[in-house]
Amino acid sequence: PVHTVLPRAWSPLAAGRGNPACASRARSLSPLDPHSYFFDTLSATAFLANRDHSKALAFADRSYRANRRHASTVRVRAIALQCLDRGDEAREAKDELMLLQPSLTISGYLKDHAAAQFPIGREWASALAAAGVPKGSE
Repeated sequence: PVHTVLPRAWSPLAAGRGNPACASRARSLSPLDPHSYFFDTLSATAFLANRDHSKALAFADRSYRANRRHASTVRVRAIALQCLDRGDEAREAKDELMLLQPSLTISGYLKDHAAAQFPIGREWASALAAAGVPKGSE
């Protein structure tokens, strides 16, 4: 079942690597799932953890086309765009993200996001900050 495959997609994040094959497997188990955008976001996050920013963006864009209101998707897009030195587009994605999550700050992200305790999560926080997410309180 899908729910047994998905944890393997994000559990390697602690080591700074992702497992996009697990999210791909989840998609194949449920190809008509109306929430397939979620699997695409997991793939995007896994590729982001592997620092394959182009593939991360491709999956984030696919997820975004399916659901423009999924904050995780928009956040991954902003990070990938920033990491690809596409700052103007990253700032546009950040603006969309702030509409979905108006209270988002870097300090809140570092406090609440599961990946923030690992180096890769701190890299993502830096990318979000460079895209213009407010710092917030320490």
